Amino acid sequence: MITIDGTLIKTPSDYSVGIMDIDDAKRNTKGIMLIENITKKRKLEMTWKYMSIAELTVLSGLVKNADMLKRIVTVVYPNQIGTTTSGSFYSGDLVAPFWGYRGDIAQYKNIKLSLVEV
Repeated sequence: MITIDGTLIKTPSDYSVGIMDIDDAKRNTKGIMLIENITKKRKLEMTWKYMSIAELTVLSGLVKNADMLKRIVTVVYPNQIGTTTSGSFYSGDLVAPFWGYRGDIAQYKNIKLSLVEV
């Protein structure tokens, strides 16, 4: 169960939570690598096998809002320890290849979305 700004989204077919280390790495004058860990951030990657145009419209409206001032969304998502976590994220790419029509309703397949913690 994943919500974006309080709106429940369709359950992804595939879902992963990546943990990214944000480091400052450089070499000193003796050539020794110095690495300072600045922070850890999460990256949520989701894929849906199929979505209707209505489902895609809801998702894209939440993460690709035309108002560029609203780039940050609040996401509640399942974490790696079996509970839920809330965080502030910005959306990476939203890729939605057109699949065809079912009746007169447009369908999309292999939709991918990444959200990166701010």
